[in-house]
Amino acid sequence: MPASSMISGSERETSGRPRQRRLVSEASITLRDRSNTVRRWLPLLAVAGVVFLLLWPVVVGDYTFFYRDLYRQHMGTARLLRSGELPFGLLWDPLLNGGQPLLANPNRFLLYPSRLLYPTLAPLSALNWEITLHLLLGGLGAAFLSRRLGAGGAGVAVAGIAYSTGGLSISLTNHLGRLLAYHWLPWIVLAAYAVCGEDASKTRRGRAVLPVLLAVQWLTGAAELAAMAALMVVVGAMTWTPSNQRHVPLVAWAVALVVLGVGLAAVQVIPSAEMVMRSERPLQASTEASLVWSLNPLRTPELVVPGFCGPVDVADSSSRYWGARLVDFGFPYLLSLYLGASVMLLAVIGWIHARTHPRWRSLQWWLAGLVAVGLVVAFGRHLPIVGGLLAHLPGIDLLRFPVKALLLTGLPIALLAGRGADFLLSADRAELQRIWRIGAVIAGVTLLQAVVVWSGLARPLAALVFGEGAPAIDGLSVSFGHAALAIAGIAVVAFAGAHFSVATRGLLVTAIVAVDLVGAAERSLLIAPREAFSETPPMVETVRRLAGDGLFVRDLDPENVFVPLPVDRAWASAAWWNSVLDGSLAANWGVPMVYHSDAEVLAGRRVAELSRTARRLGWPERLKLYRVAAVELVMTPEQPPLEDFREVAAAVVSPELVYRLYRVAGRAPVVRWVPKEKEVQSGGAALEALTVDDFDPLEEVVREAGGDRTRVARPSLLQPTVVLWKGEITAPAPGLIVAAIPWHPDVLLEIDGTLVAAERLNYAYTGAPVAEGSHRVKIVFAPRAVLWGGVVSVISLVALCVLGAVLFSRRV
Repeated sequence: MPASSMISGSERETSGRPRQRRLVSEASITLRDRSNTVRRWLPLLAVAGVVFLLLWPVVVGDYTFFYRDLYRQHMGTARLLRSGELPFGLLWDPLLNGGQPLLANPNRFLLYPSRLLYPTLAPLSALNWEITLHLLLGGLGAAFLSRRLGAGGAGVAVAGIAYSTGGLSISLTNHLGRLLAYHWLPWIVLAAYAVCGEDASKTRRGRAVLPVLLAVQWLTGAAELAAMAALMVVVGAMTWTPSNQRHVPLVAWAVALVVLGVGLAAVQVIPSAEMVMRSERPLQASTEASLVWSLNPLRTPELVVPGFCGPVDVADSSSRYWGARLVDFGFPYLLSLYLGASVMLLAVIGWIHARTHPRWRSLQWWLAGLVAVGLVVAFGRHLPIVGGLLAHLPGIDLLRFPVKALLLTGLPIALLAGRGADFLLSADRAELQRIWRIGAVIAGVTLLQAVVVWSGLARPLAALVFGEGAPAIDGLSVSFGHAALAIAGIAVVAFAGAHFSVATRGLLVTAIVAVDLVGAAERSLLIAPREAFSETPPMVETVRRLAGDGLFVRDLDPENVFVPLPVDRAWASAAWWNSVLDGSLAANWGVPMVYHSDAEVLAGRRVAELSRTARRLGWPERLKLYRVAAVELVMTPEQPPLEDFREVAAAVVSPELVYRLYRVAGRAPVVRWVPKEKEVQSGGAALEALTVDDFDPLEEVVREAGGDRTRVARPSLLQPTVVLWKGEITAPAPGLIVAAIPWHPDVLLEIDGTLVAAERLNYAYTGAPVAEGSHRVKIVFAPRAVLWGGVVSVISLVALCVLGAVLFSRRV
């Protein structure tokens, strides 16, 4: 045998060892990589798990979000988009106020991306998923931002859970537009930090992402949240900038990107701004109105004590909500201010020790400043100096409700809590003992307060805070006990720090925060059985069958309405109001309405004035206004003493309360010719002329002298248009065409092929003079604000594409 082939067993074993070592090393590296991947994803999965744990009844169960704006406005939008029956596309809404712009309505926000859920899912399912996905979006955004700032696994999880399930997020589930905008804040700050933070020189591509995120936020219609985001970005650019870089260029970039973001959303922002300015909101704005729902300082304990002011999931808040004296209108705008007792303790720890981390050093005062500004502005009129400043800031009165400024505090507190969790896991024995002692003292004091409240010894103090006539504070001791246990949990982790591994302590801290926030959220997250809002009320079917092409009026309710409900829960009360079509709820079911309540103050000024006038007049005068608006059906708890009102249906609520449905006899067509005009000198005189005894809406029209006389209109070729009505009108003699369509400067009439601008007739409606003979008539809506908004959006998009091409072509 050749010598080269004669190898002993020991030599073969020796030569194989390097290969085995390489295989073992490669396997070890693979396991380590997998372990690192698991560690990176585990905190994000924890955030998602907590969100879905909290929301499982609406995600996979038979429950739905429903409260406030959800059932009064957004369920209607959900049904509108699901039906696919937008008779005038995205431009005109025939359901509210006799007709009004649709795309411009900031409460519809039709261009927002998640609206794509509605054509594919059932209305309530789409609404529930939209809310759930945004809570998850915000939590993951806070988690990713915390990770970018150097947080470990526990810090990432705590930040995400604190932001997505804290009281502020839960409170916004019934203010949909603000909820959607709020949960883009972490992503906007993350992109802004990439532009202006420590690694700004390495992440220029973030400059192309930031304006897109800002534009998406503007599409929610929540102008105040978009303004907060702009404030965070610009102020952050001033404070995050590393010392080795110049401040001015980065701040200029931040301002330019904010402006570009607004420009991208201009196709909705400009029409919405026009709609708001044409409404009564600017006229109603005043020092007193703009400072409604300011945060009473006596309510601030709720930041760390859940349910401090009482239960919110009740049908009659006057009998259960003991904090009514501390909030305007007897019930809070934000149902819960609870940021989490455990979260607040961690946030304090995180802020104190922020300077020990290089990235947090530049963020420390920015975060503290946001919290301070949010809290101080939220106090509003309760701080005279702040109230005076707010009352004189240009445009601030249009935003309303200073308590919304608390939303500035949610992200800073969540990030600081994440930093505090990280420090708790890395602190030395001396620091852990200090945290344990402080936490134990705070938990002990809080627990003592729970005992005092439970024993009844706190009644004099409760009367001082909540008022002498406040309901019994049953359950407040449980709230203090909840806070005490949450704080004690953090203190115990610090006390037993030396006995557990870092991973175990991280898991415990995350679990304490999750249990704290989920336990509190279940008390303020209002949900209802889905069938309570998915089934069509019987009265809706009756109205649809009888209305024809006429409009529906829902009269005001009696001052004191008492109805026995099946359960003392908020959903039972809301479902009952839904069944009797309170306010504008009939429009949610596809019934065109006019002269209804306008909670968002977005009706045109003259239509709003007609609505108020119709409610305070006697029935003979109301009948004239109903005929002017082509009203077919009226639902009222009263009995009109006129033969022109013929009862066709009734909903018996109790022997003392019956809602009757009446048909208006001799209802005027939606578009008609009238032979005579009554000329008046002013708008006020026109309103008065509509209700005088000798005015006949079927034969006469009120025309203002010196008003907008008919002129030829030539809209741009690019102008979006929609036909609101078309048909033939026969004029036996020269007269006027008048339509029961609210006047708007962009409503045009095409008469025999000639396009003319509409004249304002009958105080708030549309018309034009016409010669004798038969005429082909079209009424067209051509919104110039949509055209100019689209132009600005296209220009901004081109600028963004150029910016993106330049940035992505560089090696950065």
